[in-house]
Amino acid sequence: MTTVKSKAINLPKYESLFYFFSWTGAVFYSIYKVSLLDTYFNDYHDLYDDFSSGWIWIGRKQDISDQEWKIWIPLIINFIPWIFLNHFISHIIKLLLNPMVFEVLNPWALYGLGYCMGQFFLIKYVVVYGLNHTLCAIDNIQAPSQPKCVARIYLYSDMWKYFDKGLYKFLVRYIYIPLLKSNFNKVLASFLCFTFVFVWHGMQINIFIWAFLNFIGLNIESLMKLVGKNMWYSTFVLLLFLYCCCQVSTDLKNWNS
Repeated sequence: MTTVKSKAINLPKYESLFYFFSWTGAVFYSIYKVSLLDTYFNDYHDLYDDFSSGWIWIGRKQDISDQEWKIWIPLIINFIPWIFLNHFISHIIKLLLNPMVFEVLNPWALYGLGYCMGQFFLIKYVVVYGLNHTLCAIDNIQAPSQPKCVARIYLYSDMWKYFDKGLYKFLVRYIYIPLLKSNFNKVLASFLCFTFVFVWHGMQINIFIWAFLNFIGLNIESLMKLVGKNMWYSTFVLLLFLYCCCQVSTDLKNWNS
């Protein structure tokens, strides 16, 4: 069996130069013809104020009737810095993923690292959800907005309402409310919602502990709202429960090691 090897064929020098200048000239000629379209608007009577002076150094008018100007500029200003910050922090986290780092941390340092991980997770959601929300707004599609800062959230119910708003609306619309209409009580309906969260995020032991603790915390919060209207007392109980969760996470770390 004969093997045929492909071999590059070199064109003559002058033929290659002819193709290069022909293609380059065609591209610049097309750009030139497009630029001539602006001369149509030199004497155009702008009755509806659709154009502004634009950038002086370009010398062309800006079509401000196009709403994308109002969307892309805030997108670049608000989200591009967070993208670079997210990329920078991700490299730092990769350095901290060594199990030896977690073993030498004391409990308070471990809690602080967990809090910082939550803040990084927030930045990730701000970039992903904020970018998609802006792109959907271009086509007049109402998408869930970016999450609320976790540093300003101290209730389990607010965390689930305002962090991942899309997931919260899905749980309420397609699981929680249909179960209540089927004569399920609120505790069981909430438990089935967190069961879906457990399956959705991955059926692993750490995901189960996280979902179960959130379920317990949410029900304790609801119980405190029923027991007393004193907000300070309810906040104290929730902070105490959060401290207990931190102790559980510490014990799990020691158990895994």
